[in-house]
Amino acid sequence: MIKESKIIEELRKETKKQLARAEKKRKSIKAKNKKGEDMLKNIDAYIADCKHFLKENMLIEAFEAAVWAWAWLEIGEQLGLLSQKTKGIMEFAGKLGKEKAKKIIERSRE
Repeated sequence: MIKESKIIEELRKETKKQLARAEKKRKSIKAKNKKGEDMLKNIDAYIADCKHFLKENMLIEAFEAAVWAWAWLEIGEQLGLLSQKTKGIMEFAGKLGKEKAKKIIERSRE
């Protein structure tokens, strides 16, 4: 039989993992329009709620908030309201030109 304290610690650990995952993805996402901006506000609220619930030891609510944040990030991308931010290296590569960028990328993989 699994002890209650073990279940609680596993839930806390998984919640923190999902929160970190959502925060990382959130940093790489931008809104494509007003609806996307509204969606990002809600995602940010879910992330903040998760942190609050963790502090208050409300682990089920914290886990739910982390899952909702992730879900809305995915939904926003699928609906075309959110997209990945342009990576700095890709901007740099675009300025170099397609052929030079390909050569640099190929060399970096060697």
